[in-house]
Amino acid sequence: MMEDKNFYIKNKSKFMKNFHKKSKYMAFVLEKRFSLLEVDSILAKSKEEYEKILPDIPYIGGFQNKLTNHLQNSAEVLAYIRVLERYHLTEKEIGEILYKFFKKLFHKKLWLIQSISKISFKNKLFRKILYKWVGNMNRFHHYEYSWHSEIIEPEGDEFIFGLNVLECGICKYYNREHAGKYIKYLCLADYPMVESFGLHLTRTKTIAITDDVCDCRVSVKGNNKSFWPPYDLKEWNAKKINPFDNYTEEYDQWFRKYPKTFKSELNALKKCFEKDQKSIEIGIGTGVFARELGIKIGVEPSDSMSSLARSRGLRMIKSYAEDLDVEDNSYQQTIMITVACFLNNVDQSFSEIYRILKEDGIFVIAFLNKDTRLGRIYDENRKNNKFYEHADFKSGDEIIELLQKNHFKVVDSYNTVTDFEDKEYDINKGIGDGIFTVIKAVKEKK
Repeated sequence: MMEDKNFYIKNKSKFMKNFHKKSKYMAFVLEKRFSLLEVDSILAKSKEEYEKILPDIPYIGGFQNKLTNHLQNSAEVLAYIRVLERYHLTEKEIGEILYKFFKKLFHKKLWLIQSISKISFKNKLFRKILYKWVGNMNRFHHYEYSWHSEIIEPEGDEFIFGLNVLECGICKYYNREHAGKYIKYLCLADYPMVESFGLHLTRTKTIAITDDVCDCRVSVKGNNKSFWPPYDLKEWNAKKINPFDNYTEEYDQWFRKYPKTFKSELNALKKCFEKDQKSIEIGIGTGVFARELGIKIGVEPSDSMSSLARSRGLRMIKSYAEDLDVEDNSYQQTIMITVACFLNNVDQSFSEIYRILKEDGIFVIAFLNKDTRLGRIYDENRKNNKFYEHADFKSGDEIIELLQKNHFKVVDSYNTVTDFEDKEYDINKGIGDGIFTVIKAVKEKK
């Protein structure tokens, strides 16, 4: 193990040189947000942090394994993350800085290189060499923090190169370093990297967001675009949104199938919802709650759900809770009903809701409380439910903690629905045995 660890110490000067070389791209991005003095300080502190991190980067075969550079590069990024966290930036703000850094890093490629890349990928001999290279990388799979991938042969013209990453060294490394929440932002680097060669990447799954594979497909066709914000990328949201797109009518029928339970939920909401306020629903779905509460506008990422909601006379905004396409300080009240368990980042969504609310604005959130009998049953059986398979249920304490973190004061709460039977349930004050829990919170000054 000493020999493994010494690899990074022996090559420290080389790695530090590479870190310094790339720091100019980070400086360019940081200058858009920080003063020059702050930028210099962040770069200096990040360099110090990287020097601390360097000896503990997992050994995966040294320079014989070309993926060592990928792991080492991720350690550079980890150093920046740790320093930026000291500036009290949100996860999303740090993620945006990282994406823009990657974009700048891969931006400059000569058109000749791009043209050669397109021709080469079409050449069978070149692809054979590339496949051999990937196979050689798999030779180092016995190292705990290395990668394991498989080649996917193209069929037709849909893509020219396919790679399924079954195990990711960066994911393992970042999870070890308690930085797992940032992995999905590092994955975004793949898009500008591939596009720098004049090619295009598509991916519907990523290990970074609890999938079992990263299904990378490279094609010649495609349009250059910015991948920030990333919330409309399939790899970020497809598994959670697709069931609602594919089974919209089945979802909507539930409310007609269980009218008394639905009425109980509505009654709980009405305890907290103020009908005379200018309101917007986040994750409005098919609009069943909005129609009963008198809400006229909502945010929804699912096209199929939005279509049905529009047919009910509702105005729709296609957007995501973590990145709302809504102006600052524009609503007196927001409501979010059983949406939190489907979000990639509940903390960020609460921050966005705070942003769009006016001073002393009201946030009503209803969620399925995992700390109830029904909540535990839902959680234990979610893999058997097409809608809840990828849900991350929260407890009352978790929701309250996130509300307080985002400068909301909890002023009221109710709970209802304690069984699967369709009947009118009592509405009980506070957070209790009812799985359907409603919290009313008020925006406070920061």
